[in-house]
Amino acid sequence: MNLRRLLAGGTLAIGLLAVACGGGDTNVTVNQPQQTGIAVTGSGKVTVTPDTTVINIGIEATRTTVAEAREEAARAAEALRASLIGNGVAERDIATRSFNIYPQYSRPRPCLAPVAAPEREVEPTLAPALEPEFGAAADLPPRASPAIATVDAPAPEPDAVTPSAAEGNATVTAVEVRAECPAQPPQITGFTVSNQLIVKIRDACEGAAGVCSLSAVVDDATEAAGDLVRVNSVSFTIDEPGRFFEEARRKAMDDAHERAEQLAELAGVKLGKVRSISEAGRAVPFPMPTVQFARDDEIAASATQFSPGEQEIVLTVSVLYDIE
Repeated sequence: MNLRRLLAGGTLAIGLLAVACGGGDTNVTVNQPQQTGIAVTGSGKVTVTPDTTVINIGIEATRTTVAEAREEAARAAEALRASLIGNGVAERDIATRSFNIYPQYSRPRPCLAPVAAPEREVEPTLAPALEPEFGAAADLPPRASPAIATVDAPAPEPDAVTPSAAEGNATVTAVEVRAECPAQPPQITGFTVSNQLIVKIRDACEGAAGVCSLSAVVDDATEAAGDLVRVNSVSFTIDEPGRFFEEARRKAMDDAHERAEQLAELAGVKLGKVRSISEAGRAVPFPMPTVQFARDDEIAASATQFSPGEQEIVLTVSVLYDIE
């Protein structure tokens, strides 16, 4: 028997005996073994080409009434769905993401027509006497200046305000014009019907040349739905990533073992058995696709190009080894 284990067992037995012989409450405390050994982290990475495309596509129609908007949206959605199924998309891979009906409102209009305020009396003022010029009569009576109407904005039409002036101290009637507009709440001008779908296209890119059936699916769908179609997003993913995680996990364990052996060799000890293993984390990125648009003179003969690229499946493990 190992001497260290014998001594440890004897010490534990003596401690338990001492506790049993003592008076009062009995408390037994067993210390946890220290986590000694070689702890390493291994990483495994697998690069794969996405085999599934997820498209957020739908219909949006705006008309004067709800009935008209719903009818237009239903007609375009039916054409869109028929195009997807005709290009090989399974019905189970077409799901409604959202359906909304909401009104459209007009914007507040600026005030264009002024509103005349009630008439008021304006006291005329006398203009100061002018100095007689050469050859002019010096005994001319002072002239009353015309009454001035207060106008904020905008200026009235020429015949809108015509104040009449009187000689002497007579009062003059004037009209004050202000730009006052009544409250104009938003008015409903129409209604919008939105029907969004989530479409999953499996094995989107096939063939040695990388020809994507995704191009035909998207182009035919946009042509079938017309101007009411809305393509919100296109993303690439892996349909069954489990088989790739198995390979990444195997690579991660190999990487951890190589690290532990190197550490044991550098420390001058012998690597023992595995004491514990924990999977630290895994990640599947979802990069944005690259879409290539054709020139104006190539639109009729070219298809929309998608580049799914590659994705990396990364998995890490933490392993604790004994030291012999």
